[in-house]
Amino acid sequence: MTWERVDGRDVDKIEAAFATFLNNLSRETESDGAASAKFEADFVDSKTISVETFEGEAVRLGPVPYEPGDRSVTVEVYIQFGLTVRKRRADEGPEYLITKSSTEMVYLQVTEDDGSESRERVQGLHFDFDLHAEQANGENGDHDANHPVFHAQYNPNCIDTVAFEHWEPPAHEQTYPDYPRIPCAPFDVVAVGYMVLNDHLPEQVIANQGWPSDEFLADNLPQFPEEAFNSPMPGRLHSEAWYVHHCTPTDGRPLVDPNNHRRV
Repeated sequence: MTWERVDGRDVDKIEAAFATFLNNLSRETESDGAASAKFEADFVDSKTISVETFEGEAVRLGPVPYEPGDRSVTVEVYIQFGLTVRKRRADEGPEYLITKSSTEMVYLQVTEDDGSESRERVQGLHFDFDLHAEQANGENGDHDANHPVFHAQYNPNCIDTVAFEHWEPPAHEQTYPDYPRIPCAPFDVVAVGYMVLNDHLPEQVIANQGWPSDEFLADNLPQFPEEAFNSPMPGRLHSEAWYVHHCTPTDGRPLVDPNNHRRV
């Protein structure tokens, strides 16, 4: 594959696309503060751009109802992410493609006692993608052997307490192992945002047959390259396609608007 050189204009386009996405996600989840202030895009080398949350920072979503429509129990979702992005020339213009992605998310349950709020860690997941995972096998020992291209790992401690703004929920005492590395749908910070909406605010997704508005997916928002979906993984399933209501027709019509999702 041939990658194009990148310059400051590419960095600005990618940063603007992620800022648009995160600010829309923050608005839809009724979150305080500007999520776009939590990350930056920068050069890695002449053909690679990094996009990542600032050290010690995390994007906060919510509080959202733990069960849809029932705010008797609410959670906040904190997200940290890092990606490497490269550019490829296409007929319709440059494509920005993700070559590596790491996303951590932690759920904090909101509790209130005598008018005083606190937070407790209840769940945490880590999602990885590496386009060149198979080429890394052996370079770092057995840890890289049979590395799933897309995978998830369970770890409620995957985000450090310092990132939780003024809350200080203690980490779980136990140490969580690196395994299992669970093969999963293609996940980056965008897919995590879509999962949060489906799990906790599904009416916003169903009403628009996908993302709550077309403002979420800016033209320059990076996508996964088609090479990530080559054999032995058939097809090109982006994360949105894994939801049942998107695959079930009603009166002969699909429930998903194909124009309101990322293409692969």
